[in-house]
Amino acid sequence: MNCLLGIDFGTGGCKITVTSVGGNILAEASREYLTHHPKPHYSEQDHTDWLPALSGCLKEVHE
Repeated sequence: MNCLLGIDFGTGGCKITVTSVGGNILAEASREYLTHHPKPHYSEQDHTDWLPALSGCLKEVHE
């Protein structure tokens, strides 16, 4: 079956959606990661959180 995979890395987490070519949602998964605010008007993330979030989402939609 042909399908489309959408991956969204946002400021609060990673989301994956798998759809049919016709647009029907077949699977969805999301994982959150932390955004730290060490001082006012300043935000940072630990880049080592991104790959585990992506990997977890991919495993979930594959099941």
